[in-house]
Amino acid sequence: MFDKGYGIMVQSCKFCAVISALSVVLLTACNQDKVEPQASNMPNQTTNQTIVNTTPIAQRKANAQDNCPRLVQKKVDSNQVLRQDSMAGNTCDYFIYPYIGDTIQASISDDRIHLSLVRPDTHDFANGSFVVTKNGRHVIRLEYDAFGRRPAVMDYIIEIDIIPPSQ
Repeated sequence: MFDKGYGIMVQSCKFCAVISALSVVLLTACNQDKVEPQASNMPNQTTNQTIVNTTPIAQRKANAQDNCPRLVQKKVDSNQVLRQDSMAGNTCDYFIYPYIGDTIQASISDDRIHLSLVRPDTHDFANGSFVVTKNGRHVIRLEYDAFGRRPAVMDYIIEIDIIPPSQ
């Protein structure tokens, strides 16, 4: 009734279905996401846990891309802003709103990153500080500036000082 070719095709389809099901089971067993108990299930329990940064590079890269550009606001009683951030692309912009006459100084912990003011005027912070002459948003751009391959995610510490004019 059926020829031999049809029987072989049915057997190979069964074999493919078994292999597919087995691979799905193995892949779900290798999943890195851990199920954490919810706080509502554990009333009145406190634990001391140290959080270790074990996130995969792809997830860190996605988080770093979501955070660029960034707004910088200084505290009322401080002239200095110190941040530890990550950069996934070639550039990342920081927005500041200084007053006319303020002096801006900026430095970064990673020498592979070039730091410059791009709006409303241009200034290279490697040449020193910048005195604000215009109102509005000022853009400080971080740019990867080194030979060789750029890492997927670059961690750095940026320091921005906005010093009011002395009177």
